[in-house]
Amino acid sequence: SSRTGIFEKIFIDIGDEQSIENDLSTYSSHLLNMKYFVRNADQTTLLLIDEFGTGTEPILGGAIAEAVLDKLNKGKIFGVITTHYSNLKHFAASSEGIENGAMLFDSQRMQPLFRLETGQPGSSFAFEIARNIGLPEDVIKNATDRVGQDHVQFDRHLKDIIRDKRYWQEKRDHIRKAEKKLQ
Repeated sequence: SSRTGIFEKIFIDIGDEQSIENDLSTYSSHLLNMKYFVRNADQTTLLLIDEFGTGTEPILGGAIAEAVLDKLNKGKIFGVITTHYSNLKHFAASSEGIENGAMLFDSQRMQPLFRLETGQPGSSFAFEIARNIGLPEDVIKNATDRVGQDHVQFDRHLKDIIRDKRYWQEKRDHIRKAEKKLQ
């Protein structure tokens, strides 16, 4: 049931385009792309940006990414943007014209489900993945203490919401099938 428009321009920022020859760091490369996007994108443009804001100190990179996203949103530019930055997830949740989405992940089997769920941000599952690959528990505990319980709780709540939503969707599907049988 997906629909899309026809775009005259597609701007892409995926991967690492650092260049020793041109004296570009990863972050400088991303910023040059963002500068081009902000100056040249219009309502006939589709943006595809992967790992928005990365390549520098996360709080500063996240703030710049948020400001760029705000400018692009005000210009009514279409795009698909991936990020793990919480500030961008919060910004999307509170901004008209931006929709959060998450690639679903089975935290029991520790594998991606390759399904996009729109409407709320997703968890990065950072601690679960670290635990699954065998990072020592004392290191994970230390990381939890460093990031703070508020951030850990936010991520945990996201996972709970995703899990509950999947549960209720399955229930709803089961009820629909049962109703069809009854009819």
